[in-house]
Amino acid sequence: WETAVARAIPAASPAEVSVATQSCLGMIFSIAYWPAKVTRTAGLADHMVRMATEGLDAFRQ
Repeated sequence: WETAVARAIPAASPAEVSVATQSCLGMIFSIAYWPAKVTRTAGLADHMVRMATEGLDAFRQ
C-alpha cells in the first residue's frame, strides 16, 4: 500500500506516505462497521475512490 501511495504523492516524506496510507485504509476498512442501509448507497465504490484519491491531494500542496 505504501509503495502505491508513494507513487501517487512522490514529493511526500515517508512519514506523510504512512499517514496517507493509514488514512485511506482506515476509511476503506470502516465500511464493515457501517449500517447496512448506508453500504447500499448507489455509487458507493466510486464515492470511496474519489474521497481517497482527492484526500491524497492534501499531501501534494
